[in-house]
Amino acid sequence: MKKFLFAALAVATVAFIGCDKKPVNGPVDPNGQDTTVVSGGDDTEIAEQPVIEATEGAVTIVWCPVGFEPCADNQLVFAGDYNGYNTDPAAMAHFEAVEGANGWYVAVITPADASLNPVLAGKPCALAQDGSFPSSWDHQWLNVEEGNCEILDGSDEAVLEVEYDVESKLLVSNNSSVVYVRSYGFKTDPCVEATTYTVTFTAETPALEAGQTVYAVGAFNGWAADATPMEFADGVWTVTLDGVKMGDGYKYVVNGTWDNEELAAAEEGAECATGISDRKVNDIEMSDKVENFKDITIAKCE
Repeated sequence: MKKFLFAALAVATVAFIGCDKKPVNGPVDPNGQDTTVVSGGDDTEIAEQPVIEATEGAVTIVWCPVGFEPCADNQLVFAGDYNGYNTDPAAMAHFEAVEGANGWYVAVITPADASLNPVLAGKPCALAQDGSFPSSWDHQWLNVEEGNCEILDGSDEAVLEVEYDVESKLLVSNNSSVVYVRSYGFKTDPCVEATTYTVTFTAETPALEAGQTVYAVGAFNGWAADATPMEFADGVWTVTLDGVKMGDGYKYVVNGTWDNEELAAAEEGAECATGISDRKVNDIEMSDKVENFKDITIAKCE
């Protein structure tokens, strides 16, 4: 869950840059599926970077997702803080094709609070084939560290922030600005329906005293801490869930809150323990041992 900044201040001059048909060998998807890295083939004609006028009081994002082809009911959207990260497609800003500029899409987004810096934070994403937004956020663009998304010349001030495994967030500093971005793939292919399984999670919690409840939290429930309570029997916590994908990330928390997230084993005599990376589903029977929970069995080392 560690975050760090990737410097990407864009220059203010306008340059006409084609949306390059860059071949990419993508990183391994942390959700266990083949990462979708799409690129335009030799027969794909992508227009040069268009010049889009700014809209007063709104951020204009001009996006070239190289190789993207709409399928079924999926569309391109921006998931961000302008609506409190509401991922109901009806409440999200949708990208529209730029007329006369094949391969480019534009979204005009009014920030929630123009006094903040950044005024806008979020991620370009695709909807699923059925027009829904996956709770796992699987169809977001890939990260800047692997060269799979970038801010282009001609943009107002913006940066890319890398977070979690292969995810990147766009931060825009100024209201009434235009930001040009390009990407070379999605975390998973929005046009391929992933295989799902019924998975049983079993967690042993030797340090946890009675009177608490353990919850399973992961991509399968949109990382909602209070959505999936587990049942305690024979010394272990269990829950069986449908719709789980191999490679889904997950963790355990106590009492349905990230304030009591699971922690690693502590060294003997230590007063705190560190966090852990996401666990990964790799079987239909997952058996785990949870050493500690934050502020329940031990404090978290900061």
